Amino acid sequence: MELFFAQETSFGMELGFQGGVKGLAGPFGVGGQFSIGVQGGGAAFNLGLEGLFHFGQGELVPLAGLGFRVFFGGGQTVFGLGAAAGAEFAFNRNVSLVATVRPTLWFAGGTVFGMGIGTGFRIYP
Repeated sequence: MELFFAQETSFGMELGFQGGVKGLAGPFGVGGQFSIGVQGGGAAFNLGLEGLFHFGQGELVPLAGLGFRVFFGGGQTVFGLGAAAGAEFAFNRNVSLVATVRPTLWFAGGTVFGMGIGTGFRIYP
């Protein structure tokens, strides 16, 4: 779910899939994202890449990161730079719940600020 703040504030929702490697280099990990979204009566898709830092280990682990996203839709391509902050709650060693807030600065002939809120499950093999 995202809010975009420009001349007119608009609302959008996305369904996405993320994959990555946690603990690639100590507490640092990388991930990729693909999502399909609806905003303003139109549909589009996003591709993203981000690096995440996990603060510790245990049941509840805070995380933070930086990322890059590309939005394809509505006859234009939009690039975004953003951050991520949230937490991961482990149910067991294979499944955890993740909640994040993702402020993003979008660039397309101007600058638009977006704030994304996401939740989902992580499944570890």
